Amino acid sequence: MTFSRTAFAALSYTWTRCEVQALPAAGAEALARVVADDIIRHRTQGAPQVHASWVTALNGTALDPRTREILATYLEPGFGRPTSPSSDTLTQATVAEHLWHIAMNDPHGQRALLLVTKPKFHPTAPGGDGLIVFRDQQLFFELWEIKKYHGNSPSSAVREGCAQLTANAARYLAQYSDIGQERSDPGEKAFFAQLVRMWLDGDPAARAGICVASSVASPRCFQALSRHFPALTGNLPRTGLLFVVGQLPTFALRVRGLLWTGQ
Repeated sequence: MTFSRTAFAALSYTWTRCEVQALPAAGAEALARVVADDIIRHRTQGAPQVHASWVTALNGTALDPRTREILATYLEPGFGRPTSPSSDTLTQATVAEHLWHIAMNDPHGQRALLLVTKPKFHPTAPGGDGLIVFRDQQLFFELWEIKKYHGNSPSSAVREGCAQLTANAARYLAQYSDIGQERSDPGEKAFFAQLVRMWLDGDPAARAGICVASSVASPRCFQALSRHFPALTGNLPRTGLLFVVGQLPTFALRVRGLLWTGQ
């Protein structure tokens, strides 16, 4: 699926609005299927046959009872079960993290990506929401906080995300630092080992990102970025992503229904 991206630049930050153009009913359904597939595919990496069975169901063949039960086990964190669903708020938060994951992996993003962390099973679990490492002559990283929002202006979600990232960034990066120790390139391994130091020192390679999945767009919603992360010294080290999906609560419930049944 191709997303429409519109980039904006302010004095101290940049942000991008990402959406399926106009998101008609067919577009919303297509995006819901993309998000559901991203969730199933990454949660069942250790059991690829479960993903294969779900894809078969997506194409019209109902899941057998045993596979349905196994699938429900993988989906319970963040979504609950059909007989006891998670709160709509938790479902929206989980969907928001996967919208970010899909947008960051979009080949039209035009960045030489080294790593995009996959979303956690449970969006409220301890730890960071997302980390990106990319190469632009040298290595850079972006630490992301991801929020969902349904209302008239997503500015409040941006402010909340900035506050959370300010308070927890170093701890999140400490948890991420071991990811790179399995890499074969010594330079990449050393880069991951220095994530916390680079953030605390305001190294030019360190960047902060706030993503909001929202029902609406707002031209000034990322202004809070200009008042946060003053220690970061790189070129426009603050960035935002606004993923607009129309009626976010309805969209998230459709994703949940697809996950449980494939239909």
